[in-house]
Amino acid sequence: MEFSGEFKRLAAEREQLLARQGQPQEVALSQLVESPLHAQVRKLDAEQVDALAENLRSNPLATPIVVRRLDAGRFEIIAGRHRAAAYRALGRETIPAVVVEMDDDTMARAIVFDNLVAPRLSDYERYSGIAQLRQRFGWSYTVLQEQTGFSRGWISALMQFERLPPAAHDVLREQPGLLTAAQLGELLKATEDGQALVQAVQRLREGEEFASVLKSLLPQQQRSRLQAQRTDVLVGNRRAATLSSRANTITIRLDKSLLGGDLHALQQRLADAVKHWAEPPVQ
Repeated sequence: MEFSGEFKRLAAEREQLLARQGQPQEVALSQLVESPLHAQVRKLDAEQVDALAENLRSNPLATPIVVRRLDAGRFEIIAGRHRAAAYRALGRETIPAVVVEMDDDTMARAIVFDNLVAPRLSDYERYSGIAQLRQRFGWSYTVLQEQTGFSRGWISALMQFERLPPAAHDVLREQPGLLTAAQLGELLKATEDGQALVQAVQRLREGEEFASVLKSLLPQQQRSRLQAQRTDVLVGNRRAATLSSRANTITIRLDKSLLGGDLHALQQRLADAVKHWAEPPVQ
């Protein structure tokens, strides 16, 4: 993923800000409630909860969760949903929590940003968080870059998910890791047809390899070029280089021992091989 230089600084400032809000106190797990915004941004990761529970079985909680006080003795989780779930899995009754005062807008920003910095977050979940910020605050890409620390290019790549039809979003909300932003970019280069994109996401959900799904969406000429998986480039009787293809990428591997020889001939052979792959096949 691509973060701007501000990302680490913003993350560190956020942690320091939360730490200054107050001393942690024991809060009953039965009093905790989740914000609906959590589910819209990120699914609870069962593997992460299990790993946390195993670690916390014999170790103290290093970072308390962050909550805000509601009515009737309840507390809304702002940061630490997975930690709370791990404590519940261990049968604990209370968890250390820092209680902060936040209005709804500040809480929404805190929840989204807490999820955006999670290392295991999928591209679709990061898109969902950014989309929530855009919808709630009407932020431009420039403001999003300033607020999140993400590069403008990365934000643009994530926001391509907006071009998918609702049915594709239904699938990705259930399995957000099915499609990366880079893969989505490849699909959108191949087709803008909404139904084809929905079918592509559904095929990924069924276990089909991305390369196969992409290939089926490409025009016939591009599909024909993708069938060539490897070409050897010869200089004299020796293999000087190998060209291999995957999706829309050509990889060139050179035999370093030949670099001191006839470089002009090698350059010409490479140019001819690449040109051959770039030309449309003869019908």
